[in-house]
Amino acid sequence: IIMHEYIFSYGSLVNTFSRNNSLRRTRVIPVMVHENFGYTRKWNTKSNKTHSCVLGLKKNEAKNTKINGLLIRCTPTIKQQLELRETSYKKIQIVSEFIIPYNQNDSIPNNIIVHTFIPLKRQESVSIKCNTSQSYIDMVVLGFLEYGEKYAKMMYATTQDWDSNMDTYAKWKSNIQKRIHEIYVTLHY
Repeated sequence: IIMHEYIFSYGSLVNTFSRNNSLRRTRVIPVMVHENFGYTRKWNTKSNKTHSCVLGLKKNEAKNTKINGLLIRCTPTIKQQLELRETSYKKIQIVSEFIIPYNQNDSIPNNIIVHTFIPLKRQESVSIKCNTSQSYIDMVVLGFLEYGEKYAKMMYATTQDWDSNMDTYAKWKSNIQKRIHEIYVTLHY
């Protein structure tokens, strides 16, 4: 039996532009990871590259949180690119039965191995108040919006440790509309 490897992405790689900038184009499937996986998504990882706070996963003993994201088909080239990119993380396996397609029309292939990345202990932020780049937040949210507003709102609802200025989808949407307006006004000044 040939096993195909997939990576579950739950942050910036959900964004097509970001993903295509880092990896070769490949098949993706929007999915949910079942609560029994036992992790939750958090703003808890210090990036090796930017030294700002980025998304990671944290053990969740209560097993009460689904996580939405993408399954990314892994070719040998993509696997190598991911290992070079994700230096703040280690790879762990997700039981494939925990992967649920987000869209009813999508199906999860048989005979797959699913991995994801969790922060290395030394990269976990000890402070909730680590600096998070607004452009990184925008890239993540816009990536989830590619699969609909409901999917983006779900990402917000299932992510912990948002900055209080940006802790709801409505706040983010209002903020980005204001910033776009400011850019528009500046360009026409």
